[in-house]
Amino acid sequence: MKLRTWPILALGFGSLVLLTILLGLDAWRRSNQINTTILAIHDSQSRAEEALRDIETGIYLSSIFARDFLLDPSQLTADSHREELRAIRNSMDGRIATLNQLTLGADKTLLDRLHQEVDAYWDSLDPIFDWTPVQKMALSSLFLRQQVLPRRTAVLDMASEVKMLNAGHLGQRRREIDRRMAEFKQSGGRALQMVVLLGLVVSAASILRLSRLENRSEEHRVQTEREPYQVREGGSRLCFVQDPDGYRIELIDGGEFKTPQDP
Repeated sequence: MKLRTWPILALGFGSLVLLTILLGLDAWRRSNQINTTILAIHDSQSRAEEALRDIETGIYLSSIFARDFLLDPSQLTADSHREELRAIRNSMDGRIATLNQLTLGADKTLLDRLHQEVDAYWDSLDPIFDWTPVQKMALSSLFLRQQVLPRRTAVLDMASEVKMLNAGHLGQRRREIDRRMAEFKQSGGRALQMVVLLGLVVSAASILRLSRLENRSEEHRVQTEREPYQVREGGSRLCFVQDPDGYRIELIDGGEFKTPQDP
């Protein structure tokens, strides 16, 4: 049975193309997953830092508003200061809710403690708006030292702790991304080696097969040029014989050449 070359070559090149497509799709999928993870980490980190920064800013601003109100002997600014502090508190509550929704290094217990400290800080400020001018003059200094400043410090310290834990968690996530990137590079290198190896095998097989076919064709051509081309005609044979002037036809009969006579 004669071996046909083109199905084998078609199978080899088809396998090479299919393998290249599959490896390319896998590389695209894995790189897209890594990129999505990096973007999610960056977004979570940015939102967490913004929330913690706003909490710290809100604590500082509220303490300043509370101090200004306590140092003001009149009650005319009580309502405006109360509204400003209420707006700051609502903003801080929203930031704490954002922290609870994010995947951070700080556990839920620490975030709950932060929320409790913030609520205690705000609750401590509520009574001052009902004080009379005399009470403000008598109690403001002591209240600022014993209530506002310690609670402010407690909230800021806890926010700093959350920030540090979040930064450590970010470092762990980055190391995880670096590990996945290293694995991706290794798998990509192995895939490239497989493609190159298969390409070399298919190319070598194609070159070897074509070389054999060319050799056989050349041998057949040489053999055809050396041997007279004979044609059997009835009981005789016609033979094309090459001479210096070209080809001539001779009649072979009984093993002898008979050159046809001119008419």
